[in-house]
Amino acid sequence: MKTKVFFFEMSSEDKLIFIRFYLLKEHYFWNMKEIETKADVELLIDVFYQKLVKDELVSHFFTHLNLKEHLPRVVQFWSFILLDEAGYSANMMEKHARLDLDEASFDRWLKLFHKTVDQFFVGEKAELAKQRSTLIAWTMKTKFLK
Repeated sequence: MKTKVFFFEMSSEDKLIFIRFYLLKEHYFWNMKEIETKADVELLIDVFYQKLVKDELVSHFFTHLNLKEHLPRVVQFWSFILLDEAGYSANMMEKHARLDLDEASFDRWLKLFHKTVDQFFVGEKAELAKQRSTLIAWTMKTKFLK
């Protein structure tokens, strides 16, 4: 079953994101689909990071990053998780251990990730993305919060 999201129901920020990706990335808005390809994962991660860098609570974690280098690694990670693609071998937990993360930041990260998944995708892989992100956030909170 496909779900439609109506333009008038979107926030101004989401409208801008929609216009950009509707023009550049096929017809994801009107025909929500399953996560099936690396292009789907790229869309998910690109829009998700647009939200992260604009968010007042978590943007400071991303200002130092070179997103042209960072985003392909994130896409590779989620392609490994969702599409069973080989190639991701880094220790994601180790990469985040040195950040000064707090519970509110984890919660915001998770909320924005789920919102982005739900904005574009439905189905088994979309649910898997939300389940795995929830598990990742829980695991990181358990390991990193003091």
